[in-house]
Amino acid sequence: MNGDHGGNIVQVFSSDVRFQCPACSAFVETRMEVPEPNWTAAESLSELYSEDISHVFCSDCGNEFEVYVYFTHGDCTASFQEFSDATIDVDEPNFWPPQDEWTDPGKTPDPYAVYNQSYKQLRDLVIKFGEPDGHSIINRMIFAQHVSAMEAYLCDTLVNAVSDKRESLLKLISADPALQKAKISLTDVVKGEDVEKTYVVSHLKEHLYHNLRKVDSLYRSALGFSILANGDDTKALLAAVKLRHDCVHRNGFDTEGNPPTAFTQEYVSQTAEVIKRLVERVDTSVHEF
Repeated sequence: MNGDHGGNIVQVFSSDVRFQCPACSAFVETRMEVPEPNWTAAESLSELYSEDISHVFCSDCGNEFEVYVYFTHGDCTASFQEFSDATIDVDEPNFWPPQDEWTDPGKTPDPYAVYNQSYKQLRDLVIKFGEPDGHSIINRMIFAQHVSAMEAYLCDTLVNAVSDKRESLLKLISADPALQKAKISLTDVVKGEDVEKTYVVSHLKEHLYHNLRKVDSLYRSALGFSILANGDDTKALLAAVKLRHDCVHRNGFDTEGNPPTAFTQEYVSQTAEVIKRLVERVDTSVHEF
């Protein structure tokens, strides 16, 4: 019974869990999706139960694990599928997020954590399945996803910043000609609070975040720093964005019809590290702002 609220927020039946990672031994606290029981079929609480395979993720080493989850009213247990000696401490499930946290459906709670999870999973994929050959379609897919993860991080981080800091919101409005010319009806003003913030967030989400020069301008306007601070990395990123465009729109072929040759395992890994450095610089700068 996942609940949709206003078409934006979806609640997930899930539990807080704690475990020692079977792969790297790190202590992990995270949230795990729990299979929902058939709420309408049960005639009493004692008849509520569910069981299925779920997944937990270790943010330290990037490994994802299958776990068998069994839920009955008042109790929930989980066990690793492949690591019988490892244990998981499971709290009572509930629907998440709680309704009192449905304050801003436009925000991503932790863009860096989302990016870092993608980075680690993609890093592991290229190590395990990548090929030395620069023609490899697996390499191209992983490469394109690295760039997409960067774009999502840059968008979500900027949206969060202008949502949380009115000073940044006003600076962006003052610097962006499109926002200065925006027309907001009196009906919209009357219907909702923070109508200007809602409009700006919608405007930001319409941008293409692989246009790094434009994104850099948005960050400089709103937050006062450049995302393109490293010259060598900037050159590499701009080239990567162009190659990503070829991957997405021309199956890796360039505008002259030349087949893809650049996407070696080494190049994909190097580009991932360049992107990670940009994300870490931005995240540090945002928290210092």
